[in-house]
Amino acid sequence: MINIDTKISKKLIIEAAWGILENDGLDSLSMRNIANELGIKAATLYWYFPNKLALMTALSDAVTATVISKFTYSNDWQIDLLNNGLTFSRELREKPYSADLIVSMPPNSEKYLMLMDRLLQIIDHLALSDLEKFYSISIFQDQILSFERDFLLQQNTVRSREHSISNIPDIPVLSRIFNQGLFRHFGQESMLAWNLKMIIAGIDQATKK
Repeated sequence: MINIDTKISKKLIIEAAWGILENDGLDSLSMRNIANELGIKAATLYWYFPNKLALMTALSDAVTATVISKFTYSNDWQIDLLNNGLTFSRELREKPYSADLIVSMPPNSEKYLMLMDRLLQIIDHLALSDLEKFYSISIFQDQILSFERDFLLQQNTVRSREHSISNIPDIPVLSRIFNQGLFRHFGQESMLAWNLKMIIAGIDQATKK
């Protein structure tokens, strides 16, 4: 627990919130639990954040801003989209449940819109309609967010799934895959990279129709 004499600030509150998310999960993120972690009364937090949504927005915005700051660009849109997509994923992985926070934000969240715009800029020169560009990047972002959200669930269920699969008849292909231990590739960056490459290949194909 942070010393009660420590001067409270937005930064300390956000750090305490990340600690709760990492150690106890999203369901444990509450103003009361954050206050307990800081050794203060819950009412004190409302001087800094008027409600839990404001705090969650600050957490989401912090991750999104970091992602944007780490984007890199070259002359190859496919490489840029893949690399920046993986950067997005890595930052989400660094902050447990950040994908859930981003998904829970209103669709007009400023930082999230900035992130989408940066990705749209990568494909803006392609021979696609604006609607097709929007669809493409929406699917791209959704894949990354879903992948990271699923990762937390998969960590706790891989072994039980492998055991249950071995007892199901008439699934020869899946049985072969599971017997090779390939189920443990869930959540690995190589798997996400493959998924993103498939989306990128689809975008490229659409430009040639």
